[in-house]
Amino acid sequence: MGEPGRFPAPIYDLKEAVRWLRAHADEYHVDAKRVGIIGGSAGGTLATFVGVTNGMAEFEGPGGGLGQSSEVQVVVDIDGSVNFMDNRLIESSETKPSPYWEYVHGIYSQNRATWLAASPLYYVSKGSAPTLFIKSTAKQPILAGREDMQKRLEILGIDTGMVQIPNTPHPFWLVHPWFEKVLADTDEFLAKHLK
Repeated sequence: MGEPGRFPAPIYDLKEAVRWLRAHADEYHVDAKRVGIIGGSAGGTLATFVGVTNGMAEFEGPGGGLGQSSEVQVVVDIDGSVNFMDNRLIESSETKPSPYWEYVHGIYSQNRATWLAASPLYYVSKGSAPTLFIKSTAKQPILAGREDMQKRLEILGIDTGMVQIPNTPHPFWLVHPWFEKVLADTDEFLAKHLK
């Protein structure tokens, strides 16, 4: 199953949660045919990974399928990175110790394969979910790959969008005056794909 908090265990957990939601859809009055996922920061990275790997059996994990699909129909990534293979992140991992690197099993020079495997950007396919990126103007943390992923989705004809909210720190989506804008943009994109 993998170590908790380290790739790919969180992906397995999230996909199992989507299957659980579908298995209990009637109980919670959920339309099981229309499921979206939203995340901010590291949660945005994870949400994007779930949506970009729709239908990829290797990421289902050992949790049992409950006879349900883990596919999501839409993703909103709020200031999450989608490419660990960015030179700035690689350099940072080699020079600045951080618990952040635990997710990818250590620094780049020791775990290049995991860094690549954990990057949502490299899984874009026809089965990937429509994805909206909402991003800050913050210089830190380094949030790589969103423009590249947007372009790959566009090439495959998958709906995508990018909203940059000016003069914003990284956790902007949690507070006024930005919360309302994030909520409105998220609601619009979700409604487009879930109604």
